[in-house]
Amino acid sequence: QVQDFFGFKVIRNSAIFNESPMSSFMFCFAMLVELFKKPKTDYKIVIFLAVCVATTFSTQGYVIVILALFIKYMFSKTHSSIAAVMRVAAVPVLLVILVIVADNLIQAKMDTSSGAARFDDFAAGFKAWMDHPIMGNGYNNTMSYTQYMSTYRMKNTGFSNSLMQLLAFGGIYLFVPYVGSIAYGIFKIVRKRDWNELAFVSLFVVLFVFTITTFQMLSLYTFFVLL
Repeated sequence: QVQDFFGFKVIRNSAIFNESPMSSFMFCFAMLVELFKKPKTDYKIVIFLAVCVATTFSTQGYVIVILALFIKYMFSKTHSSIAAVMRVAAVPVLLVILVIVADNLIQAKMDTSSGAARFDDFAAGFKAWMDHPIMGNGYNNTMSYTQYMSTYRMKNTGFSNSLMQLLAFGGIYLFVPYVGSIAYGIFKIVRKRDWNELAFVSLFVVLFVFTITTFQMLSLYTFFVLL
């Protein structure tokens, strides 16, 4: 995959996967584990993974990295009262910067053909779901949503998000176990007041929704763990 970067043609890092968004998903997932699941974060690994995400040129990856680092900064413990006060004072400024950067990244993405295709996927998936909202159109029935894709995409019918594929294939029937595991998992996490775990789950859900990993073993395993 080739990406235009300030007038230069660069190859997007897809690692061992078929495209760079999946590569970005894996790098981001590894970073979330390092930041929020391990007892002690190794920031050399975090930096390495952030660089890996950068080489994928994935807008979603950039947003996830920024959010993850911001949340980790907020949750990090400090033994200095001065440092704690400075961190609280810096939050509004950092939050504004975060929103501006994320908004610019998303707007830039939407101005590209890739961004338009992603939006088109949500529309096509929703129309397919409405055909059979309760039981869906059947597992792996890709024709259910490709028939609703815009005509300019006839040579690019790949899907890009898990949410609408899940609903198009299995309807509410298949959607309930996924949402149920998230809801129950978050209920347990909040009851334990494990905010690092909550951050991990929340950012994973964002990754899951906007990347096509509906039936990947890693995604399914994570949902099982939540239960």
